[in-house]
Amino acid sequence: MNHRVATFSGGVTILASLLLLLPIGVPPARAQEQLREERLRELLVAAYSLRRRGQFQAAATAYEELLRKVANKDAKRILAREAAELFVTMGRPRDAVAIYRRNHDLRREIDTLLAMDDPKGAKDALTISRYVRYPRGEVLALSKLGQHEEALARATASEDLGRERGDVLMELGRYREAATAYGQAREYLLRARALSKAGLVEEAKSAYRDAIARLRLSLRDPQGSLQRVRRIKAKYEEAPDGLTRERARLALAKAYGLLARDYRRLAEAYAGSGEPGERAKAAKLAANALKFYRKRKELLEDRVGGGDAYGAKIVADEGLDRLIEEVRAEAERYRG
Repeated sequence: MNHRVATFSGGVTILASLLLLLPIGVPPARAQEQLREERLRELLVAAYSLRRRGQFQAAATAYEELLRKVANKDAKRILAREAAELFVTMGRPRDAVAIYRRNHDLRREIDTLLAMDDPKGAKDALTISRYVRYPRGEVLALSKLGQHEEALARATASEDLGRERGDVLMELGRYREAATAYGQAREYLLRARALSKAGLVEEAKSAYRDAIARLRLSLRDPQGSLQRVRRIKAKYEEAPDGLTRERARLALAKAYGLLARDYRRLAEAYAGSGEPGERAKAAKLAANALKFYRKRKELLEDRVGGGDAYGAKIVADEGLDRLIEEVRAEAERYRG
């Protein structure tokens, strides 16, 4: 490697010229660190700007450069997730998997492999899960590969995989057993759905009532989706600079989606409970879900901010317009 320092005419080195610009009293080492941090910040600004304009490959290149240069583990973890999500949106999930692997994010690595249409993704997820002894990933991979009996045996062997066991039993059409597994895992809405599939109407109504209590408690939890929206919205509105605001915008859009999902689930529970007047509550909750799905779309597209090609691609990929229409129809049905 050539360590010679480049010079301007007259023999003044670039390094020397930079040192002339340093604030008085700032040690050279600290000043160099400040310059390095500013360069990384400029690179992140470029990544965000390119991503918004739909220049995804150029944005990905900027992210890869950042991941090579950023040393702070927490900052690197956030950047790795953003870069991986960009690669997924670009239709390059294998690149996302590689990033998660390099940054030791096992759960997202497995989930990304399982989300691939290619059966090889599930096979790779199974191999990795077995190698690192990750039972949940193993069960999900086996189920994705159609090996339901083996998946069931693996889920049954672990006390922590009640929900996954219920999911496999649902795939096998063993609805009563699935309801039992969901109940043991305290997944009451899933239990109610399984009981409905089994034709056990009254038991399903009781399970829906249990789900209402559980979902309401979860919604009010300090770590729940409602409080998460409030916290992130405050960060978004009080963001001191464009970078912070851009990151908070996408985080808030994601939080809106999770809150909408929770309102939709609660609406389903009220509608299924069979109690007089509960369908009116279900309609109101479905309307709330609809509102927050629309807010998610609005923030992702960010037309007020000049438009975001990346957010628009997410809207299209996840079928958000179709989802909004489904929830609107549910609200109308509950009102009827």
